[in-house]
Amino acid sequence: MNLFSVQRRFGVAGIFVMALAAQSCTRAAGAGIGWTEVDGPAFAAELSAHRDTLAIIDVREPALFLAGHIPGAVNIPFADLRADPTIQLRPEQNLVFVCHGGPMGAELSESLATRHYPRVRNLAGGMARWSGPVERSP
Repeated sequence: MNLFSVQRRFGVAGIFVMALAAQSCTRAAGAGIGWTEVDGPAFAAELSAHRDTLAIIDVREPALFLAGHIPGAVNIPFADLRADPTIQLRPEQNLVFVCHGGPMGAELSESLATRHYPRVRNLAGGMARWSGPVERSP
């Protein structure tokens, strides 16, 4: 069904519903406008080659962060960033969000992308799917 047949059958409201459905499919696929997801193996390779250019933000609770995190990550819990992530993060940073499974990082990525942060990514699957190096804090 194309847009013309939707408009004839359901009017402008039908086109609106189709646009919303397309948007939700895009989000379900793991990326939004202005940000992307990075998979674990690609990020592990980037981490070993370009660690000094990355700002890895682990948004899990402190106890989970201490139990195991990506080397070089900084812990800023999701609740602290959710209200206004621009307070602690700068647009010139190359940001990569890490959470349990991906959704919290995706939400923050979307939030920063709408604020014109140009380099925002989310680790696909979060720590649950991460198979790269892990640091544990005492």
